Amino acid sequence: IGKVTVEFPAGAIETTVRHPDRETAFAAAKRELQEETGCVSERWQFLEEIASLPTLNDDYAYLYLARDCHHVSDQKLDATEFLDYETHTAEEIRAMITDGTFPQPVHALAWYMAKEALNRTKE
Repeated sequence: IGKVTVEFPAGAIETTVRHPDRETAFAAAKRELQEETGCVSERWQFLEEIASLPTLNDDYAYLYLARDCHHVSDQKLDATEFLDYETHTAEEIRAMITDGTFPQPVHALAWYMAKEALNRTKE
């Protein structure tokens, strides 16, 4: 889309020398969180498996909510990754979705699903 955007930590499920048997979606989510932010969590909740762009691709997104994240290391970015780690309030994320700063639809869906999951735990 020709501009820098905001999104959640994400990435591919790897099948490499490091992961010869293809890692699980959950393992990939944990790895991506730590690589991109230096944070880890012991409280994970699976939210959904969805086709990411079914009219264009044959791949799926696995959405997870990581709670009580804490910082344990520096970022460990892949050679093709260039990103800054930022934190935002729920109000800021909602505003970024509305103004187009946070345009990734799967990530916006993950945010809404996470909010719903968090609201259910308050009831």
